[in-house]
Amino acid sequence: MEKSNLKFFCWTLMSFFFGGTVTTCAQCLPSMGTAANFAIYTASGAISNLTASSITGNIATNAGAITGFESSTVIGNFSIANTVSQTASADLAAAYVAYQNLTPTITYHTPSFGSGETITPGVYKITAAGSIAGTLTLDAQNNPDAKFILIFNGAFTAGAGSTMVLTNGAKANNIYWIIGGAFSLAANSTFSGTIIADGAISIGAGAHLNCKLLSIGGAISTYGTVLTNEGIDNSYNKYYADADADGYGNPNISSCYMVAGYILNNTDCNDANAAIHPNAVEIYGNGIDDNCNGIIDIDAVSCSFNTTWNGTSWSNGTPDNTKAVFFNSNYTITSNFDACSMHIANNATVTLQTRKNIKLFGAITVETGSSFIMNNNTNLIQLDPTAVNVGNIVVNRNTSTIIRLDHTLWSSPVTGQNIYNFSPETLSYRIYTYDTLTNTYISSTLNATSQFTPTKGIAVRAPNNQSSTNPAEWTGTFTGVPNNGTTSFNLVYSTSYNYNLVGNPFPSAINAEAFLNANSDVIEGTLYFYQHTLTMDASGLFQTGTNYASFTAVGGTPATEVAVEHVNYHTPAATPDEIIQLGQGFFVKAKQAGVLNFTNAIRTTDDNFQFYKTTTTPEKHRMWLNLKSDTGTDINQILVGYLDGATPGVDSKYDGMSYGNSGSYLYSVINEGSYVIQGRALPFNTNDEVALGFNCAAQGNYSIQLTDMDGLFLGNQDVFIRDNLTGTDTNIKLAPYTFTSATGIFNNRFKIVYTQALGVPSSIFNKDSVIVYKNSDWFHISTKGIVMKDLLVYDVSGRLIYKLNNINNTTVELQNLIAIKQILMLKIISEENQSVTVKVIN
Repeated sequence: MEKSNLKFFCWTLMSFFFGGTVTTCAQCLPSMGTAANFAIYTASGAISNLTASSITGNIATNAGAITGFESSTVIGNFSIANTVSQTASADLAAAYVAYQNLTPTITYHTPSFGSGETITPGVYKITAAGSIAGTLTLDAQNNPDAKFILIFNGAFTAGAGSTMVLTNGAKANNIYWIIGGAFSLAANSTFSGTIIADGAISIGAGAHLNCKLLSIGGAISTYGTVLTNEGIDNSYNKYYADADADGYGNPNISSCYMVAGYILNNTDCNDANAAIHPNAVEIYGNGIDDNCNGIIDIDAVSCSFNTTWNGTSWSNGTPDNTKAVFFNSNYTITSNFDACSMHIANNATVTLQTRKNIKLFGAITVETGSSFIMNNNTNLIQLDPTAVNVGNIVVNRNTSTIIRLDHTLWSSPVTGQNIYNFSPETLSYRIYTYDTLTNTYISSTLNATSQFTPTKGIAVRAPNNQSSTNPAEWTGTFTGVPNNGTTSFNLVYSTSYNYNLVGNPFPSAINAEAFLNANSDVIEGTLYFYQHTLTMDASGLFQTGTNYASFTAVGGTPATEVAVEHVNYHTPAATPDEIIQLGQGFFVKAKQAGVLNFTNAIRTTDDNFQFYKTTTTPEKHRMWLNLKSDTGTDINQILVGYLDGATPGVDSKYDGMSYGNSGSYLYSVINEGSYVIQGRALPFNTNDEVALGFNCAAQGNYSIQLTDMDGLFLGNQDVFIRDNLTGTDTNIKLAPYTFTSATGIFNNRFKIVYTQALGVPSSIFNKDSVIVYKNSDWFHISTKGIVMKDLLVYDVSGRLIYKLNNINNTTVELQNLIAIKQILMLKIISEENQSVTVKVIN
């Protein structure tokens, strides 16, 4: 948000139901500057605390002391009278004046708020002191940009137990209380928003706040306060008019609110022509700056010359991007090849050798009787989206190693390829489309004349003559006219089902991040790739794990690894990167019904030619964690990374939801949702905590292992798993964390932390401290971190039938009990000679 502040705009909405119009005026909010970096800040005054509080955010004063937080939990930094606090003082003073000068949109309201009242968005200007009592509801009316600014010319008081309720999309980030005096909040109140007071701020005992407490001149005191600033960053998106609907906005026409026809992008140089925008191709000779780079035609490629291959030599020198290239005889392209256009005639066969690329400005023409063959791991890039290709080409693409009944998600790079003829040895009922609204693969939509549709993914099982025991690659061959230019897919969306099977439509790789960025308004920022590493059993069920690899801007996670020596091994599990290969089908999650676009701007080459690979980016600090079974088998992997642009909340571009898991699995938790990939904000803070969830489908022993890392985690930064059940912290950079779990979903048991707690596990020993389950005909006993000394087993008559001494561990197994169905009493004695007795059935 710019510091020039206070721009105004109006728009008119037609009301079709009531036959009238409604004119709405809104204002851009002033910038908070560096003051936005603090949860508690005063430009002049002391900051004090009584009774243990829990504060999330930085605390600072530019003139005064900070006291009383010794027994409190503070996730943030303290600053006193330094350059940071000095800058914040000037920024806060400017923001306070700018807010006071906002033009009110609500012309009248009494100084008193609450008592069951509901208010709507707007700028409220109260020319006196104000107050709140009881419950005050802020109704955003389903507008996520709705803002509430309440300005008072005097002090403000909140009565004991006063409560704020945010509804219909209201956000704490969009609420501001501008107080022309002191701000006083009585005991046991809840409050939301950013408070800027020209005076002291006093918070009563037991208050729960999602706030920032900022004063331009007064002391601040808290008392047993729980204060967070979740979702409050005091920044706002700016939207730009997109009159020609090309996805690029007009930098000269902006709005502080999302309205129809406005987008976040502001890089269009001509908003009246959809063909002119950044990433467009510069067209030679049209006198227009097509790609908005300030250069007209000079950076375009023109077919200024011709050169022809006659079987022995080129007629006008070797091809380059200025030449139309004609092949009148057979030719094998053995190195990367540039041309303005290609024309194959006279029954010639041109073959592109594996691991080589062709880049054309214009079209490719293959006359009848002639051939152009792309071998496996090649790319054909075309720049001009208007170029019209003529004639069929042949594209060969190998799968990963598969066996019969394994299926691959395919997408055709050409138009005209019959689906059944693509894999003629695959039984027709084993070729599927995916139906989003029923979440089902179906074969009934296909027939003998069905063709691949550009951008639509198809699931094809391996040919019926493929070995069922020896994994091997299979080559799929596409024949048809190569796809070029913008191709679209109509997304299917419902509130229950919104995953769509799509695919790369081009005879080249595409860039995953460019694809996601170009379609961020209609899809979430995660791609899911099917990789058949797990085997289906006789009942049609997969073993514990996942066959899906995932990718976001943070990075990728692989499907579940199966050991090479394992009987079910098919293909190595690999980690996706920013390249989506030729022929690759994949899943996306729709945000809404809309159009997904694939354009020439996202086409690329990949000289590694792998479906998946791992890359390391210096700006990212990442760690990959694997959940393992008690046999040491990997179940699934998650990724947590710190990078610019990510936040602790849900970020579509960075956070990928868990998908396709079978049985038990580990995930990170954001707003109660389960995520396989999570991005976190920079700069990295050692006080940060990442909640982990665990879905346990089978009781038993598991472990969490740090399998890979980059960035700062390669250094001395420790990584701990905090088990809230056992009260322990385990440094997983030194060894995996092993634990026992009953079945269930546990969203509050584990955290990733970076500083070990100073406390020790609780010594309270009771029945709640004991977990007992039976597996493999013997009992497993865990005592949540409390060390066991002895274990005595009695039958129902009180007879001692089994005893273990000197256990000296928190887990133990009973393997030698007689297998008679009976009730047993287990008496467990701790190292501190505390005892607990639990009843089990053998």
